[in-house]
Amino acid sequence: MPRVFAIPDLHLPWTDWKAVAKIYDHIDDHNPDYVVQLGDAFDFFAYSKFARSQNICTPEEELEDGRSGAVRFWANVHKAAPHAKLIQLAGNHEARLLRQALERYPEVYSLLTKIQGDFWKFKNVQTIHDHRHELEIGGNLYLHGWLTTLGAHARYFLRNVIHGHTHRAGVIHLNLHSKSIWELDCGYLADKKAVPLQYGPTKTTLCITGYGDIDERGPRFIPL
Repeated sequence: MPRVFAIPDLHLPWTDWKAVAKIYDHIDDHNPDYVVQLGDAFDFFAYSKFARSQNICTPEEELEDGRSGAVRFWANVHKAAPHAKLIQLAGNHEARLLRQALERYPEVYSLLTKIQGDFWKFKNVQTIHDHRHELEIGGNLYLHGWLTTLGAHARYFLRNVIHGHTHRAGVIHLNLHSKSIWELDCGYLADKKAVPLQYGPTKTTLCITGYGDIDERGPRFIPL
């Protein structure tokens, strides 16, 4: 069974870089076979359809800061584990830009897909552009996720599942149809104090900072 570090939502450029720095050290210490970023690497706050302030930063600044942060992230991961396979998944936030284009200006959709392809290229990294894609490693499914209840993805696929999306964290083991399966929610790595992350019914959130570690011993959430 390969060892996989599963990196949850970064929401670049609104990232908790202190927590990410700890992950670089853990990667260097444990030398995983794979490092998979589970999507929502970028926030694309400026392209959200929800009410938002335009005083945070310009769309151009967000794109430039997000892109430079992603390049730095993958360069540091590769430096810490030069022989690991690095994979970038997409999430629902990455789909924001193209969805907005389809709704507002569908004529530029094809052009944007070509331009966005270059935005997503990182040295030594395999990128999967479709946010609906499930990646299989060692018989387990890695995906961004769309369901919010812990265990719902495992019940849906009847497979072991590793995901991000909810910003929560946890592991659940299930016995379904005489089959033992599990699900790992990997939390998130965004900056809780950043304005784009200040959503929810209260100022107190259930978001948990950390990442996933998966090997022959099973799934583990590593809090940071």
